[in-house]
Amino acid sequence: LIRREKLPSAKQFKGLIVVALGAVLGFPLLTSWAMERLPASHGAVVVALLPLATAGCAMLRARELPSFKYWVASVVGFLAVIAYAFHLGFGQLQYADFALLAAVILLAFSYAEGGLLARDLGAWQVIAWALVIAVPFIVVPVLMNVTGEILHAPL
Repeated sequence: LIRREKLPSAKQFKGLIVVALGAVLGFPLLTSWAMERLPASHGAVVVALLPLATAGCAMLRARELPSFKYWVASVVGFLAVIAYAFHLGFGQLQYADFALLAAVILLAFSYAEGGLLARDLGAWQVIAWALVIAVPFIVVPVLMNVTGEILHAPL
């Protein structure tokens, strides 16, 4: 309001919903749930797939076709990460592994969509609008967890 920025169009708003669902809601919720059940090092290995997933989602979203070498390197990298996660999971995939993979995919799609939206809206407006869209889903859980202890938190 202060800067008199224009409101997003209906098409942009749909993209902002994707950003909010992935970056503001889905990724934090899924990774939090998964990391209560997995060691941090295990989570870091699976989340290491994020750059690859983001590149793949951006490529799909922009309708680009990468080279054969890209696909070979991507598949090898993906399989290496999954094999290592499988090894850390003592030979079996756990539900938390699937939550982490879902979180990575959600965040990758939201990053790709946010990148396209940033061309027209600007980067800071994309994340700001995504936060505004997510507020109704965040306010209630936050208020439910506010306690008197918060008032005595050190600076």
